[in-house]
Amino acid sequence: YVKSIHPDAKVAYVPTGNSYSYIARLTGKGAGDLTENDINKVAQFLAEGDLVGLSSMTQYSPTVHKIIAAVRQLSPNAYIVWGGIHAIINPEDAIKHADAVCTGEGEFAFKTFLELFKNGKDYTTAPSFWFRKDNNIIKNRNLPLMTPKDMDELPPLLYEDEEFIYYRGKDFKKINSNDFINFTGLSYNTVWSIGCPLHCTYCGNTKFIEYDNAYRRLRHSSPRTIIEEIKRTKFKHPYLSTVIFHDDSFLALRYEVLEEFCKLWKAEIKIPFAIYGLIPTYVRED
Repeated sequence: YVKSIHPDAKVAYVPTGNSYSYIARLTGKGAGDLTENDINKVAQFLAEGDLVGLSSMTQYSPTVHKIIAAVRQLSPNAYIVWGGIHAIINPEDAIKHADAVCTGEGEFAFKTFLELFKNGKDYTTAPSFWFRKDNNIIKNRNLPLMTPKDMDELPPLLYEDEEFIYYRGKDFKKINSNDFINFTGLSYNTVWSIGCPLHCTYCGNTKFIEYDNAYRRLRHSSPRTIIEEIKRTKFKHPYLSTVIFHDDSFLALRYEVLEEFCKLWKAEIKIPFAIYGLIPTYVRED
């Protein structure tokens, strides 16, 4: 989404491991945390920008702390924004390190922030953000959650669209199909629906609902939109053999929506798919 509103943005992935990581850990050959040299390499890449955006899960937040500290040494004037799951469920930690923290769904919020930032206006008024300013923390209200119509209108996900990827002990490189095979095998991983009504103690969704009860509702783009996403992916990587959905509540979607999805899938995609997160509402042999 960022590249759709700022085409000059560089997008890079710093993977936590690949399909061989478990073997590497079992044999004691690495695949653990980033080394100090890796941290410095990542920071050098990020420090080239005036505005640095980071996104992470909570288990990798200590690594992000180190990356931010290294970026600040190289480029003290770089403005650092932290978003993603950790920033939403623990903004109190994230704001200790970043200049700004996105505390909700970030697509439209970041667009507002970026326009204010680029135009020299008071970007600390941007909704869905916390800002650290003059030893104070400015906490702005979150925007309403995206509607299904909003989700239909989002640009396609980046997928071998000039992104970069970091290899441990080496450096960044332009991503290509071999990198996808190395890290995800012959599968394509995606999310169609957002939201879950449950309060599982191990899941960040409990924190989301605490902030906004609307996170209980299942929201998704149309079946046609997700089918077009998969078709675009298959066009780029025709070797794909499986699509994996990481939705929290895939099978809790309305039956008529799933029925339309399945008809389109059988007619236009024709490869297996797997569902990793689900409420088993509809399970039929056919």
